[in-house]
This record gives sequence, structure tokens and C-alpha cells, in this order.
Amino acid sequence: MAAHYLDFERPIADLESKIEELSRLSETAGPGAFDTEIQALRDRAQELRKEAYGNLDAWQKTMVARHPQRPHL
Repeated sequence: MAAHYLDFERPIADLESKIEELSRLSETAGPGAFDTEIQALRDRAQELRKEAYGNLDAWQKTMVARHPQRPHL
């Protein structure tokens, strides 16, 4: 299933697409070719997640709660 991103998650989505692209390039260039760059992008994506989800307004919290891919227990 394709990922569905909310508006405030766009920077995270952009980084994740770059990570996927570098991972594909790494497969053709050889193992370890882009490991440093990929790890740096993963670290930055994690920082962006903390920033985005640490400062949600009321509407953003509602959108997360209604997200189509949220887990249902």
C-alpha cells in the first residue's frame, strides 16, 4: 500500500523518497556505495518527525487520528 502523507508531513515524504532513490542506486552501484548519505537522510527524517509530531495543533491531531493508514485495534 502506498504511503499517504498529511500536509505537515511533506518534508518527511520528500526525504523518504530520496532515501528510496538512493537505496535503489546503491543496489546497482554496489553494497555500501551510498550508506553514509542514506543514514544521514534517515537521521534527518527522524528529526523532522520529532519536530512535526512534537508541535501538532488541534486540527493536525485530528487529521492524525483520522488517518486512513492508522492502526485499528
